[in-house]
Amino acid sequence: MAKKKNKKIDELIYRFAEELKKDIPIEKILLFGSYAQGKSKIDSDIDLIVVSPTFAKGKYIANMQYLFRKASKLNSLLEPIPAAPSEIKNFDRRVFPGQIIESAKVYNFM
Repeated sequence: MAKKKNKKIDELIYRFAEELKKDIPIEKILLFGSYAQGKSKIDSDIDLIVVSPTFAKGKYIANMQYLFRKASKLNSLLEPIPAAPSEIKNFDRRVFPGQIIESAKVYNFM
């Protein structure tokens, strides 16, 4: 059952990435939280960090709104967070605690 659930999540993330790539370049998407840890429940959020050079600092709210508009078209449980590549590369702990990055499942698109 867990493998079936994982496959569905993988497919959903790839569909989400395809939607995003119509508008912006996507480097990677990181799945974190209960789904990445294998502890999800039926109503668990699907926590994602979407990494794109488009997500410059200073436009966090606009980037969040964009991601949520796109996500809501696919699945209401998607909880995407925008991140610039430098924030992930440097593990900016003010933005993303290290354990989130280190335990995430990474989907590469570049």
